[in-house]
Amino acid sequence: MTFSEFAMKIGNVLKGKTKQAVFVETLFEHIIPEDQFCLIEDLSDSTWKGYYQGNPINEIARTIVGVADPMCFKSFIDDQDDLPVEKLCAEFLEDLPDIYPMNAGEMLGNLFDQIIREAAADSNKKNYVKYTESEKTFSSSGYVVKQEDGSYVTLSSLKVSPHDPFRIYIDKAVSEYSMKKTLLYLEKKRPFYSMYVCNDLRLKRSMSGSGFRNNRNDGDVTIPMLAKYSKCNIIQGTGGIGKTMFMTHLFLSSAEEYKSGGKLPVLCLLKDYKKTYPDLLTFVLDTVNEYAPEVIREDLIEKLEQNQLILLLDGLDEIKSQLKESFDDNLSTFVKRYSDCIVVLTSRPISDFVSYSAFNVYDIQPLRKEQSIALIRKLEFWDEKAKMNFIADLDKRLYSSHQEFASNPLLLTIMLMTYTNYGDIPAKMHAFYAKAYDTMARAHDKTKDSFQRVLYTKLDPERFADYFAAFCARTFVKEQIEFTRDEFAQYMKKAIAEIPREEDDEGATLTASAFLRDLTDNMCIMYREGERYHFIHRSFQEYFAAVYFMKDEDLLLKVGEHFEENGGLFCRRVLDMMFEMNADRVERKIFHPYLRKLFVGCGATTKQGRYWGFLREVYPIFY
Repeated sequence: MTFSEFAMKIGNVLKGKTKQAVFVETLFEHIIPEDQFCLIEDLSDSTWKGYYQGNPINEIARTIVGVADPMCFKSFIDDQDDLPVEKLCAEFLEDLPDIYPMNAGEMLGNLFDQIIREAAADSNKKNYVKYTESEKTFSSSGYVVKQEDGSYVTLSSLKVSPHDPFRIYIDKAVSEYSMKKTLLYLEKKRPFYSMYVCNDLRLKRSMSGSGFRNNRNDGDVTIPMLAKYSKCNIIQGTGGIGKTMFMTHLFLSSAEEYKSGGKLPVLCLLKDYKKTYPDLLTFVLDTVNEYAPEVIREDLIEKLEQNQLILLLDGLDEIKSQLKESFDDNLSTFVKRYSDCIVVLTSRPISDFVSYSAFNVYDIQPLRKEQSIALIRKLEFWDEKAKMNFIADLDKRLYSSHQEFASNPLLLTIMLMTYTNYGDIPAKMHAFYAKAYDTMARAHDKTKDSFQRVLYTKLDPERFADYFAAFCARTFVKEQIEFTRDEFAQYMKKAIAEIPREEDDEGATLTASAFLRDLTDNMCIMYREGERYHFIHRSFQEYFAAVYFMKDEDLLLKVGEHFEENGGLFCRRVLDMMFEMNADRVERKIFHPYLRKLFVGCGATTKQGRYWGFLREVYPIFY
């Protein structure tokens, strides 16, 4: 897509009566940070207008390619009202089949950035020999390319560029991954290593009988450490444990090594594996070309043949089911053909990885207490005294009493925020979740960069919780903890419909998309991974389900029947929190009806007979 085509599609929705020159300048201002406006301020109106009407943007693209930031443009699109965003999705649907209102900003930002990079690269392509697939053949000495004068040379002997073609990829990819947003500061990215401590690994299965055999590593895990035991490795872990952060660490650490003569790391997000590729190399090349369009297939082949490539594939479980078999075949072929290439995969524990016999499989481990403390020490926090008090309590008691939270990097951050707001972490779990929610809903009110955040739904946090509790109760009963966007909408629409309207709802935007944006962007209670949405921790669903169940005594009778039919750990955590909230009500509406039904079923008429019948029913065998 050319810039002119891109601008006109955007203009069909957002331009209105704005002059072409002003509109185009506005688009470029929103793809770069404010402090870089000086790079484009001297352009004339005729130049801006020419870009809209089809003039090449090579010159301005070369000027801003180093500072262009898709996230800036994402913010611009996200600030638009729902109706214009929906119209933009319709405009770009043919070009971006996966676009929808929730990801429109991200996808349009990436598309604009790609247009700029391709335009900037056009001026560099004159340094490369131009050839077509029909003019290329292969000899024992490598690929042979037909030059413009009709002569042939081997690609390996041809200096196609005065610089390393992968250096642009490394520089831009490192720039992308070295900064992350954190729950503490959603409005501004922070350095990756200011919020990261490397998890330990534990060997689950080894193809050679060797690998990390315990859950203690000396320092950070690195590519050389993994490659020491196997060239091919799978890192598996449940959602939210830190697999993507781990892969980012492997990429950034390997990128530093590459700059000083090490192997080239390429990080591929498998959620982008959206079509049937002829081979894995084509997918890898597509990933690299997003940052460096001038890299060609033969550049990658040369790295592979020289044993100089590290392939990092993040999110095996995010590949669509209809593409999984094709991917597995392509990966198997790739591993056999380039047996010296280092390959690292991440995945949820979706299978025993039987078809991945060449891979060592590791479980990524929760943080140890020392690691949790180290992470908190790293975090930039608005209340240093509270942070130090939290570290002391974490070391003394909190890690033991709240280990499930304290060993998870994201949930540990919530603990810190809650501790700062309330001076302690409540012992009762339902009280902890109540305070954690309040903390997350008002996360920015106490930061140094304080601002008043308005939810997309325009509800206050307390009223928002009423609707969210209804959603959690419905999904809990159905035992569903992850959702496509459509599945989320189906549950949320039913939850919205069943909550009686109040004065607080006047002027609110009660749509499924608004709730989803608040949950992911503002509350951070849910997150997107590939094409699915997940709770940051299942316990939030359980807490809000418990809140919903406890509001209606009549509903508790049905809840008790559901627990009876679907017992086990899945229901127990909710029941525990409900009992903490109001023990008398749970006894009257759940325990007593269950016991009466059980005693009647014992068939005896005396108390002693019923008691022995009860024992036989509940404890049929003693050991």
